[in-house]
Amino acid sequence: MIQQPPLNLPYFVHILGRLFLLCFPVLLFGQEQLDELDEFAVLRERTFIHVQSLEEYSTEHIIEGDNPSASEHKIAFSISQSSIVESLNVTTTSNGKTRKLNVDNNLTISTIDWSSFFSGNQTYILRIPANCSFTITYKTIDKETIFLTRLIKKGNYASSNCFYQFKLPVGLVLTTDVGNDYSGESIWFDSTSFAVDQEQLFYLIHPATTQVESYFSKWFEERVQEVTAMNPTQLPAELEVLNKSGDRTQLAAACFSYVQNAIRYVDIENGIHAILPRSCNETMENKYGDCKDMATLLHALYKQYGFESYLTISKTFIKKDTFDFPSIGLANHMIVSLKLNGKFIFLDATEDDCLFGDPSNQILGTEAFLIGHSSNYFVQIPAILLYPPTVDLKYTIRKTAANVYQLTTELSVKGKSNQVFNQFSANERSTTKKTIEYLSFLYPNSITMEESAITDTASRFVFTSYIPANLINEIGTQTYLDMSYLPDIQQLSLFFSGMQQPTYTTTYTLLFSGVLPSKPPLGLETVVVTSSVDALKMVFQINQQTLQATGDATKTWKSLVSKPFKINL
Repeated sequence: MIQQPPLNLPYFVHILGRLFLLCFPVLLFGQEQLDELDEFAVLRERTFIHVQSLEEYSTEHIIEGDNPSASEHKIAFSISQSSIVESLNVTTTSNGKTRKLNVDNNLTISTIDWSSFFSGNQTYILRIPANCSFTITYKTIDKETIFLTRLIKKGNYASSNCFYQFKLPVGLVLTTDVGNDYSGESIWFDSTSFAVDQEQLFYLIHPATTQVESYFSKWFEERVQEVTAMNPTQLPAELEVLNKSGDRTQLAAACFSYVQNAIRYVDIENGIHAILPRSCNETMENKYGDCKDMATLLHALYKQYGFESYLTISKTFIKKDTFDFPSIGLANHMIVSLKLNGKFIFLDATEDDCLFGDPSNQILGTEAFLIGHSSNYFVQIPAILLYPPTVDLKYTIRKTAANVYQLTTELSVKGKSNQVFNQFSANERSTTKKTIEYLSFLYPNSITMEESAITDTASRFVFTSYIPANLINEIGTQTYLDMSYLPDIQQLSLFFSGMQQPTYTTTYTLLFSGVLPSKPPLGLETVVVTSSVDALKMVFQINQQTLQATGDATKTWKSLVSKPFKINL
């Protein structure tokens, strides 16, 4: 960072644009995307930010580049509908002549209007004529400096020159995530302000008399105080009954279940509602909301019943930067941190398969910020689930009186892996039908359900199927069974996680009774498989042999299970 008189450098960057990320999208104006065509290039970017107060600021954006090609090209940038556009001018220079481009004839504005309660965003697309250099200048007026979050080393167009200037009033300070503080009317950043391997700087503007964490917390506290005021007449009757029973853990779990099941999750929002929730009473009436709305309602219920609860700003695993600095640019989600029996649990009601007490898939092992905590604002969310997911399969082969081979499968599922069954209808007949339909994806042969028991955290099923004759091979006095029709470990892992990419560890135990491998590599009847996630890549461990690649795991699985088994009846 440089503090010096302005340099005559004709370049710019816009930092406030929008960013849609799961359920807690952040406005970062100017996330411009450039059509990468021919030799069209943005050469210089400049951003001038004049902060009048914490509640108001103005920006001037200047983009300079060349279009030496023989065809017209487009350049786009986004501006929130909540911004006031003071001016937008474009000049082009060709053959030594400079002229002002008619913006109205060369501009397309696309409005994203998801519904009446989304403020939307406007994408400006400008057509730049062929064989010219160009300069785009636009000015905006915005509210709430909390939206100012980051500086990008190469700007939004990967330009060769990028430059930022801030003008702050007396009493305000700009603090970066590397711990530097800046103040005054001429604060300059360029490529030399970044470390060699650093592509962006996160920052927060706050009063000089406050620390960044306390200011960030107080900013949210003041704005959510009103929306967390619960109307007692709207409290669900079942929660009131549990409140009188005195079982605090059961009441806490019921509050979570109520929000998880009664409120429909809507995951994309914009404008001020990108960071601030709606009233908990409004969310209860609407029966829908984004992560902030659902977290606010859950937090309000906990406060109503006297729990120690904190609204918590968090991030999901798709955000790569460590969330250890109070900037909404580093976060994209909101949850509730509940202190129960002396320990914090982190609750995300947006995921249907999340058990009470477990972090959701998307926040496992990430960082979070507790709004309103007296001392420790930043916390680490556990990477291990409270209810370890397990899948136990016992395959038993027997020969019936009709000389037909029958496979009996005993399936026991616990923890998060059980949630898909837990969500089925409570009606026994309907549950059995749905379970058979669901398991048919794994076992294509017709199955008959013999036993079925489903609870919140565990389920057990026993089902039978007949083995096709073409899978049986008799050689002399020995009989062999082709087991390749059984689901392999990758299929099981994806099936019980309910995701294309599992984000948590599951242990699979398979026991074969009545059959033995014809050439058992490890001489075992039981195969234990652990499917875990390391840097978002599946890691399998089969009989304590670690296999880093999915292909290796499937290959080893086949060597253990999918070759012909000797029937030992």
